[in-house]
Amino acid sequence: MIAVAGGMVWLTSDPAFSVVPSTVSISGAHYTDPADIRAAMRLVGDARPATVVISTRSMEAAIEKLPAVASAEVRAVLPGTLVVSITERQPMLEWRIGDDAWLLDETGTAFAPVSRASADEQGDGATGTTLPAVDDLRADATMAAGDRLDAVDLEAVRTLGNVTPDLLDSSARALFLSLAEEEGWVLTAPDHWRAVFGHYTQTLLPTSRIPAQVQCLAALLADSERAVEVVTLAVSTDRCGTVVDGPPEPTLRPRKTPRPEPTKRPGRTPAP
Repeated sequence: MIAVAGGMVWLTSDPAFSVVPSTVSISGAHYTDPADIRAAMRLVGDARPATVVISTRSMEAAIEKLPAVASAEVRAVLPGTLVVSITERQPMLEWRIGDDAWLLDETGTAFAPVSRASADEQGDGATGTTLPAVDDLRADATMAAGDRLDAVDLEAVRTLGNVTPDLLDSSARALFLSLAEEEGWVLTAPDHWRAVFGHYTQTLLPTSRIPAQVQCLAALLADSERAVEVVTLAVSTDRCGTVVDGPPEPTLRPRKTPRPEPTKRPGRTPAP
C-alpha cells in the first residue's frame, strides 16, 4: 500500500505527467476558438493538472456546453498529453440583425458569428443556396450565442428558404428572405417585386399554408410578372391575395411619317 501511495504521489507530482495547456491537441474546431476549448477544460494560466487524475468525461461535458460544439471526446495519453476531438454544429442559415449576423444550425440554434465562416460558405444569402440568409427587420429583434428560433419561425424559414426563381418559373435572378414587423415574412426579387407571406402561428395561421401561397405566387407571376410590384399572399378558396402593379412600361409613340413633297407641275412651253 505504501508503495502504491508513493507511486501516486510521484505520478501526480512529476512534471513529466503534467498537461501543458499549449500542447493540448485539438481537432475539428472550425467555428470554435481553441482558447475557449482550453478554458472550458480549465487549462488556463499556470494550470498543470496531472494526466492520471484528470476526469476526461468532465472535460467533455464542459466542452459540449460551448455553443458551436455538438459533441466532444477527450483522451489522456501518458505521460502528459491530452487529445481533444470535437464535432461542431453545421450551419443551415444566416440570421442578420443590423450589423450582427449569426450562423444557425438545423435546430435553429445560433452557435457562432458569421465572421467565423469563410467567404465561400457565406455566399450572397439568396434562397436555395447552401447558406440562405434572413434579414430580421423587427425593431425589438435580438440574438446571442445559444439562442434558438421558435418552432414556427424555424419551419417558416426552412420552407421559404427553399423557394427559388426556378420553382416559381420567375425571371428574377435571385430571391432574398426577410422578416418585418408589420408584413411578416417577405420574399424579395431585387429591382423586381416583393411577395408578402405574412406572420405564422401554431394554430390560426400555420406554416402548412406556405405551399398554397407559393403556388398562388407562381400563378400570379405567370400572368404578368413584369407588372407586379407587391403581392400580398392572403390565400382563400377563391383568391390568392392582392397585387399592387408597378408603373406601366412607357409606350413608344409611333413616329410620324413625313408627308411627301408636292410634285411640281411642269411649266408650259411657249408657242412658237
